[in-house]
Order: sequence, then structure tokens, then C-alpha cells
Amino acid sequence: MCPCENVRMDGLACPCGLGDDYESCCGRLHAGAPAPTAESLMRSRYSAFAVGDAGYLLRTWHPSGRPRTLSLDPALQWTRLAVLETRDGGLFDATGTVQFRAMYVRQGQHGVLAETSRFVRQGKHWTYLGPIDRRAPFPAYNPEGAMLGPPQETANNGLRSPNRSA
Repeated sequence: MCPCENVRMDGLACPCGLGDDYESCCGRLHAGAPAPTAESLMRSRYSAFAVGDAGYLLRTWHPSGRPRTLSLDPALQWTRLAVLETRDGGLFDATGTVQFRAMYVRQGQHGVLAETSRFVRQGKHWTYLGPIDRRAPFPAYNPEGAMLGPPQETANNGLRSPNRSA
């Protein structure tokens, strides 16, 4: 199996696609365990979107770009994650990038979010810096905040946040 052909989710499997159950995979990171690599943080952030854990997304966002608040679009159903490439971001690295595709369904319409994300380690914790690039159909990140939804309904990357921390 190609590393980008991740396992499909079922009711108990972790949304990140590695095949483990949620509690022993991303669930433990959502509960406070640190992600050991940039890729594990990216996978856990995808899982946080899938299970609706906005608090985890905020906690793992680098302070330089973290919105003050975040609400997720409940109409979005995240269905699959494919990690395409990881550069650096290992146990002894300070920075890393992860290229991925995240598939979703909203009101019966299928979509794909494709991004290369930047990560930086702060002490023992990896944080999400933001995208290097993001390809359609999601529009570019709006630094004033955003809502997670399709581009025709939002003017940003789908994250709903009225304010951004200074």
C-alpha cells in the first residue's frame, strides 16, 4: 500500500487514517499528549476537524497565526485523509512540512482540501504555522479569521473566527 493510500475510516477507527482506534491514536493527542512529529500533529489536527474539537485546533496553532476563537461548520463531514509527502518534522527537527489531501462531503457535494502545511516545534510541542500553499476548492486563508465551509459560502479557508489574537 502506498503511504498516501490511507485506510478508510469506520465508526471506531481514528479519522487520521492510520488504522488504529481513535482513543489510542489521535484521541490521546487531543487529550493532551504531545505529537512526536509534524506529521502526527497534522494527522491529529485533521482528526480534530473530523470530531469537532476546535479547542485542540486552537491549542496546536502557532500563536503568530492563531485565531482568537474558532467554530467548525457542522455540515462538513471529513471522510478521508491522504498524506502525500512529509519533509523534516521528525523527532530531532525544529521545522517540517506535510503535504496532504483531505476529502469531505457537505450537503451531498464532495470536495478536497489540498495543502502543504508548515509546522514548527516550540519546546517539546509541534505547532501549526499555516499553509505554504493551498489549492482549490478552498480559498486562501483570511488572517481576520474564518469558517470551515466551502468557498462559495466563505471568503476564507473555512474556519469561522470573528477575531484574531494580536
